[in-house]
Amino acid sequence: MDQDGKEYIIMTPTMMSQAYLGHVSSSQILVVEPHTRKVIAGEGGLTREINMHEAVYNANSEIKAVLHAHAPNSMFWATSGLDMPNLTEATQKVEYIEVLDFEPNCSEELAEIVSNHIKKMERKTLPHEFLLDSHGVLITTGGESGIEAIHSALAILDTVEWNAEIAYKQTIFQKLGILDGYYSKGVKIGTIEDLMQHEPIYNQLVKITAGELVDRLGLENVSLYHDRAESFGQREEFRAAFDYVTARAVARLNVLSELCLPLVKKDGFFLALKAAKSEEEISEAKPAIALLGGKFQKEVSFELPVTADERHIVVIQKKKETPKKYPRKPGLPNKQPIKEMQLAESAYVNLM
Repeated sequence: MDQDGKEYIIMTPTMMSQAYLGHVSSSQILVVEPHTRKVIAGEGGLTREINMHEAVYNANSEIKAVLHAHAPNSMFWATSGLDMPNLTEATQKVEYIEVLDFEPNCSEELAEIVSNHIKKMERKTLPHEFLLDSHGVLITTGGESGIEAIHSALAILDTVEWNAEIAYKQTIFQKLGILDGYYSKGVKIGTIEDLMQHEPIYNQLVKITAGELVDRLGLENVSLYHDRAESFGQREEFRAAFDYVTARAVARLNVLSELCLPLVKKDGFFLALKAAKSEEEISEAKPAIALLGGKFQKEVSFELPVTADERHIVVIQKKKETPKKYPRKPGLPNKQPIKEMQLAESAYVNLM
């Protein structure tokens, strides 16, 4: 941002690795005007990666830095088309390191896939790390300034690259019969078979510390379960068992609805927490909500104490039973949200 408050994209020029062997001077750093993509300052040509970088910034205004790298250990996982097992303590906060579907590098199609992923993750993107199939690792960070965000992204790249090597070695040890699975903090958290099924592998035990909060608050009649939402929603004892179900804003509403509505009793309510007003997201999710047996009722706005930040609760009532096939197996709701094609197929089946 300049003195007049106008924002620019700061990025390295094209052919960084081939022409400059990865070395670049301060005079070569490009200052690019968003949308017009006019180079205001700096030596060298504008990289075609601008498609992806600009799409990321447009998807979430809080992102201050986008770091794309072809780090060798991360490239092993990116070229395999598999999510990277998240095993080290230093990378636990990012949960699992997902690989996105393949599209050619520098293409608008790849930019769209990355943009949609950022939007799906909402505020969880800061910081967030994920793999681009056959095209390296992408890291997005926020902060008070662009410099702070860049330093953060570089530090995260080192950590992810280290984790990539550890995950590779644990994979080899499994094939050699030395290990029987992936281990983190002394706990087995998955196997090669899980990896091949695209089931996220990361240490979720940190989440069970909610039990400490229950104890400190003196709460009663509280039960804690350590499970995937997709698997939990298919357990007979919990399916259609609750008057109220809620979830924090970890995904788009159509995804959250698939994870939560199967747990709600008929005439019960699903309460979805959202950080921002979400008319477009609600409109997008309404067909999926109907397919899952729900009906949108209203959106409630309120302010948080102390910070006065705005928050929203989307209220959905369960009107009929959710089809047995939902939720689908782990990972699918996020990777393949309920689309118009599935809704059309469902409508056709209902007419038969």
